[in-house]
Amino acid sequence: MKNSRFPSLVARLGVLMGFAGTVLACNVPVFRYALERWHADDYVLEMPDTARALAAKIEALRDDRALNFEISGRGAASARLLFPFEESSAAWTGELNDESLGALVDSPVRRDLARRLLAGDTAVWVLVESGRKGEDDALAARLETRLRHLESVTKLPVPDPNDPDDRIGPGPPLMLKFSVLRVRRDDAAEAVLVAMLRGPWSQRHPPAGQAFVAPVFGRGRVLGTLAGDHLTNEKLDEACQFLTGACSCEVKSLNPGWDLLMGVDWERELRSQAPGGSAAAAGTAPAVETVTFQPSVAPPPARPPRSLILSVAAMLFAGAAWFMWSRRIRR
Repeated sequence: MKNSRFPSLVARLGVLMGFAGTVLACNVPVFRYALERWHADDYVLEMPDTARALAAKIEALRDDRALNFEISGRGAASARLLFPFEESSAAWTGELNDESLGALVDSPVRRDLARRLLAGDTAVWVLVESGRKGEDDALAARLETRLRHLESVTKLPVPDPNDPDDRIGPGPPLMLKFSVLRVRRDDAAEAVLVAMLRGPWSQRHPPAGQAFVAPVFGRGRVLGTLAGDHLTNEKLDEACQFLTGACSCEVKSLNPGWDLLMGVDWERELRSQAPGGSAAAAGTAPAVETVTFQPSVAPPPARPPRSLILSVAAMLFAGAAWFMWSRRIRR
């Protein structure tokens, strides 16, 4: 059984998008681009008829907390929380009541995750413990050591202030910072979070009881999971390179990972960190940045429309992916 959800997906994506990246890349790091512009995908909450009395409360809760889920009226036998775009994969199944609803939409670790990401963390490496203290402490120490090393040797791309595509929006200062957040496997308040971190494809989950690591970035997006022999420095470096590299593929669906269910109004929180943040949070548009070109500086060369380049890049990616997959099937 595979214990890694990265395998070579990040590397393959970089190869397949290499051509597009030469003309499409902006110098905003992936993690920051995701925080500013990748909206979290919606989970689907299937409700049985017996839980219809909670429907109004759920709708109000979703609107109040900006939760990324939608309600399905399929009349299921039991309530299920389905992963985005994964109708057969449930992150949770059980009886829907006030208590279980609260655990579905919120938890202490998710609040801590949101706080760290909004403070500017490049990624939060969530370590789901095995329950064996010695092993978990050793893994956490190894992870911390490698992340500190990566912080010391990694350089973020430098955005071009004269390129509108490189403009950094409102939010925390752009910085390189990795943090580790440990979660106890037996913490009932975090059971739904642990299931979401493991991801939607159950046949590839880390074995039950094994510690695993999941880097979370952007608006609560999980890049993948690493466990066992696959939790190597090479894989950690690969993830770091992807997260801190220039955003060469702006289409979210062409990037690896999946989203967590989190009750965060990301747009409002980011606007609140802009100059005059209280007014911005109340709905006032952030100040427009003015760029002045000096007469001695030549204007940048004309580039093809980004939408056209993006379409070509998507077609190249789809064609290359199909070719690779078809060759794999024939073997």
